[in-house]
Amino acid sequence: GKGSFLGSYNGSATFPQTLLVSDPDAFLNKYSADQLISAGSYTNDVTGITDVSEKSLAAYVRGDFAFGRLTGNVGVRVVRTQQKSVGATPDLTAIILDQRAGSVTRVPAAEPVTVERSYTQALPSLNLKYEASDDLQLRFGLSRTMARPNLADIAPTTSANGLSLTISKKNPYLKPFLADNADLTAEWYFAKGAVLGGSAFYKKLNTLIRSSSSSESINVEVIGSDGSTSNRDLLFTVNALENASGVTLKGFELYYQQA
Repeated sequence: GKGSFLGSYNGSATFPQTLLVSDPDAFLNKYSADQLISAGSYTNDVTGITDVSEKSLAAYVRGDFAFGRLTGNVGVRVVRTQQKSVGATPDLTAIILDQRAGSVTRVPAAEPVTVERSYTQALPSLNLKYEASDDLQLRFGLSRTMARPNLADIAPTTSANGLSLTISKKNPYLKPFLADNADLTAEWYFAKGAVLGGSAFYKKLNTLIRSSSSSESINVEVIGSDGSTSNRDLLFTVNALENASGVTLKGFELYYQQA
């Protein structure tokens, strides 16, 4: 068919000037907390809240140098991190198995927990560039880099499910990711705005974070069908985050660019 672009549009402008948007504050203010809880998945469970703050203080010193065709810099960055994690964990020694209610396992309400810690890391670096010719440049770099864990992973929160007999633990003592890196690069600028290059890299990850799963026997209070009480060991599956040893990565890459 034939026609012009947006030929059937009768608006005052090419694109709409007004949009409908939701107002979540108005929705929440209209209903009480009990109404919201009964309506869906709204929850005030403290184990679902992440409250973590990090403050970092860094200092960096760098020196540049040049020896003919060889130029570069060397430096070090020192970073101090202060971490405060607020979470919640239930008293796992107070779990109750109530046989009067169809053998339902009840987990006590979680109590607030606060963990504060700090750590300092020195991150050195060295960068070299050698101009073998006007068109060929060689680069070499050494560095140590750091990446902090996800905030949600370092909340001191433990949640327990009495129906599936599972326990999930976060870890406020997770170490940051540390990597020692080495890179060697050759770049050939064979035309204006064009480059052909290749690089080899070596990365040693000193620390990693892994998920672990284990079984733990927990002594619980049992309320019998006749109301009598006793104690029994139940086997819970514990899922947790923990520090782990790192791995080594080696490889190379080739790249080509031309306007």
